[in-house]
Amino acid sequence: VNDVSVEEIYSLDDLSNYNPLTRSILLSNDITTTSYGLIFLFKWKKEVDTRVVIQSYDIPDLFFAKQVVTNACATQAILSVLLNSPSINLSPLLINFKDFAMNIDSESKGIAIGESNEIRLAHNSFARPDIISQEDIQKSKSRRTEDAYHFIAYVPFQGKVYELDGLKPGPILLGDIIEGLDWLQVVRPAIEDRMNRYSASETHFTLLSICPKKSIYISKEIDKLRLQIESMTIDDNTNDNSLDQQIIELQNQLNDEISKENFQKIENARRRHNYLPIIIILIKALAKKRLLDSIRANAVNRRDNNQSRNINNNKK
Repeated sequence: VNDVSVEEIYSLDDLSNYNPLTRSILLSNDITTTSYGLIFLFKWKKEVDTRVVIQSYDIPDLFFAKQVVTNACATQAILSVLLNSPSINLSPLLINFKDFAMNIDSESKGIAIGESNEIRLAHNSFARPDIISQEDIQKSKSRRTEDAYHFIAYVPFQGKVYELDGLKPGPILLGDIIEGLDWLQVVRPAIEDRMNRYSASETHFTLLSICPKKSIYISKEIDKLRLQIESMTIDDNTNDNSLDQQIIELQNQLNDEISKENFQKIENARRRHNYLPIIIILIKALAKKRLLDSIRANAVNRRDNNQSRNINNNKK
């Protein structure tokens, strides 16, 4: 999917007036699309949820899949947004997958996600490389259970807002979209309620918005202004300079967006690259030159000095 982007929302207050496109103030007011869907990351804990769960067959056009593949909740949450947003131009792969999956039950949908080679490869390409077994290290340390984190999706669909959690037996209806209000106002109380279930010290939450790619809309706005200039008569030339200035400002914003997208591509490549082989080669080279012991000793000294300095600072 090429015409969408992911943007982090840092505060629930931002949901009250959220539109990633109009952050470029020159964009036309007729652009009303804010977010195709939200993805919420939180620390999972076992709890009793008394909210009514809708059977997926009661909403046949809504894509809901149960999570049957371990650690696939992030990919499943993304698919829940993409496959329930008619405004998104899906790739042929996702179109074919959706056409097939809409005819099967929610558990079979989850199985189909795990058995799709293309989706599995895309998911696994972001897995952390780890060729070093940690079993021996863990045995020598006190055993500690790792925190489990979970992704769920919130989507607007046919005038209503749903929570899609693959660990639940079905979708949860959050409410109707009131005419004249953005659907994000419906979803905010549900997110606040979930966050309030945790202690005040808990900060491990992340809220992401899947939204239109801003660079595409800025490009369309530039083209619109250029057509407007071309259609002007001689008498309209007095406004020509103001339109030219708008184009220049939009072009600067477009350049910034393209730079940001390119930077994100580089960061993605770095995250997905396996640096372990070169690290092992470097360690072997240092061992061959008998430098590892001295490097380790220096590191231990720096650690001890830092700990002593921190203790003295705390005493003060």
